[in-house]
Amino acid sequence: MKARRARGEKLDSETRSTLMRCVCGTTFDSRNPAESYQHRAHITAAQTANGTRR
Repeated sequence: MKARRARGEKLDSETRSTLMRCVCGTTFDSRNPAESYQHRAHITAAQTANGTRR
């Protein structure tokens, strides 16, 4: 751990993942428009249904 810090690297716990799981069960990269676009409708519908999106 100290060696990674000395090299200026982040620890595994400090790197953010851009992977998301859609309500349809598919895991996709949220930073990749080609992968994420099709799941927007699923996520928006689920948020509307459970009241987190109005």
